[in-house]
Amino acid sequence: MPGGLFITLEGGDGSGKSTQVAALVDRLRQRRIPVTAVREPGDTRLGDLLRSVLKFANAPRTPDAELLLFNASRSQLVSEVIRPALDRGDVVVSDRFADSTVAYQGYGRGIPLDKVEGVNKVGAAGLKPDLTVLLDLPPEERLKRDTWSGDQMEQKAVGGFREEASQGYLFADAAEEKGTPGREQDSSQGALFEGGYEDREAMDYHRRIRQGYLDMARSEPKRWIVIDARLPQEEISELIWQRVEQLLSAVRGEAGRT
Repeated sequence: MPGGLFITLEGGDGSGKSTQVAALVDRLRQRRIPVTAVREPGDTRLGDLLRSVLKFANAPRTPDAELLLFNASRSQLVSEVIRPALDRGDVVVSDRFADSTVAYQGYGRGIPLDKVEGVNKVGAAGLKPDLTVLLDLPPEERLKRDTWSGDQMEQKAVGGFREEASQGYLFADAAEEKGTPGREQDSSQGALFEGGYEDREAMDYHRRIRQGYLDMARSEPKRWIVIDARLPQEEISELIWQRVEQLLSAVRGEAGRT
């Protein structure tokens, strides 16, 4: 598949991104389509080190420092993994990419969007996804869910958790990452119900993030597909696959004409 395809999954915490990344990767592999799965931040030696800093380090950091750390990890990932995979014709499926930084550091943390986008251009080396799937989940709906994905570095300390100002990730101090790339397990499931998300400031933060995602999707409707994350997982997987199949057919058609 000349040129490959770059597909990203975005959304707020608890929206089911990791589950849908795994489902899409499995479906592609079943059809013997070469696929590379990645996550942000991480999936290079440098990226994994920076992920540990963003998750566990107690050192205070400014929003601008976070912006630069995420893009340092992104730059390495693009150069070392994503670009080579696309050049050999793989479908690259990423759990988060530059749009997360716009949503979380820009809309959520309040860094001017032109600054975020300028730094993102350096970190992503000009690379943009062919398709971005937004799993849209109202923050209020997250309170009703009794399990939480492990790709969270939330902004509020709750119980045994501490603040991790980043692209929306929360980990217990002693939590360990387990499982396959792009899928994590967090022993803290359900802990946020003890008041964290009832805090007005935290809820407003997540509303800003959601609005950021929706604004981006509206600005580039050809690149984005917005799916209600409250739908059954199987239905979401099918909607994603329908769009991916269209892209695969288009790429094959272009290859046949060359």
